[in-house]
Amino acid sequence: MYLEAELDAVDPAVVVALGKVPAEHLLGRSVAVTKEAGTLHDARVAGAARRVLVCVHPAATLYDPSQRETLGTALDEAVALVGDGDGGGGDGQSRLGEF
Repeated sequence: MYLEAELDAVDPAVVVALGKVPAEHLLGRSVAVTKEAGTLHDARVAGAARRVLVCVHPAATLYDPSQRETLGTALDEAVALVGDGDGGGGDGQSRLGEF
């Protein structure tokens, strides 16, 4: 499968599952996204141990503006896990500061 090959090639520090379907695929179980948003899970994906961060999908904030804070908090957690690219922790995989 393409996703597994991509994860093997990139070997990310954390995989952010944006929404219910990706979270359930990666974790192999039912996920209550709004309750689990921002939680980090250890999972076996493509035969390798991965850290998966559950997050609401950005489109959810269009339908339910109260989810904006949930989305922002989860993305802040992802950045904290991998570093900000400016020597602020992690290994600097994130390039969010360049955009």
